[in-house]
This record gives sequence, structure tokens and C-alpha cells, in this order.
Amino acid sequence: MSSITAGVAKNYLRSIKQENTLIKVARSWDEAKAAANSAEIFGPHGVDEVQSRQSLRKQASNIHSAESCTTWLNLAFESISDISHEIATKIPSDIIATSPDIFLTKAAAGAFAEAAYDNTLWLLAQESQQHSAHLKFTLFQQGRWPLGIKGRCFYIL
Repeated sequence: MSSITAGVAKNYLRSIKQENTLIKVARSWDEAKAAANSAEIFGPHGVDEVQSRQSLRKQASNIHSAESCTTWLNLAFESISDISHEIATKIPSDIIATSPDIFLTKAAAGAFAEAAYDNTLWLLAQESQQHSAHLKFTLFQQGRWPLGIKGRCFYIL
């Protein structure tokens, strides 16, 4: 993992109040699957993510208008859905060769779609660069998939 990506991951962990969590990189699809299955998938942070999403939506509506936000989110969702569909259906042969379980690719596509949608909310809300929604999406931009947290470890592919 590059030093830039490691920095983004550390900032992400700081943003969700997990500063002392270690970053563990899954080295294969099988390792990623095991990590995803055992991780608490942002367990205690699931509620926080929903509340953050609601807060971003409210902030964006206050800045623009509820109608404008809905229009922009719908437009973004169409593009995000198209990209996510491409990820889920055009699976590279090296992934199929190393992991016949294509569920993992579909899970990655879904995780990307959620992060991209939340990043759209972040943009509309004009929030800080250090907001967890933006940092999580930035990990995807860096070619990484944040799998989740288990115990004191943050798993990333």
C-alpha cells in the first residue's frame, strides 16, 4: 500500500474515532473474503454511518434545497449504478481464476456504490476534506476496498 493510501486510511480511522486500529491489507480475494466475513463490517460504526448520511443530506438541503439535492442525487445515482453494474458484471479473468466465488466482486461493487453515493452527499453538503464519507470514497479512488473492522484491525483489500 502506498504511503498516500496509508495516510488516507489513517485519516479515515481517525475520522471514525478508531485511531488505535491497525491497518491490515488482505493479499488475495480469499483473504478478503475471510476478512469481510469475520469483520464487524464497521459494526459499531454502522449506526454512525447512517446518522452521518442523514446529517450530510440535511446540510446539503439547507445549502441548496431539498428538491435540488434530490435531483442531483438521482443523477449521481444513475451514474454510480452504471459503474457498479460494470464492476459486478465484467469480472476480470484473473479474479475468476483465483476466486470462483463472484459474490465478492458484487459485494465490492455494492460497497463502492454506497461510498460513491455518500461522497456525492459530502460534495453537496460542502463538508471538510477530513469527513469520513469522503475519506472512505478516497480509499476506493486509491484502488482499495475498505472491508471492515474486527477487534483492533481495519481490513482493506
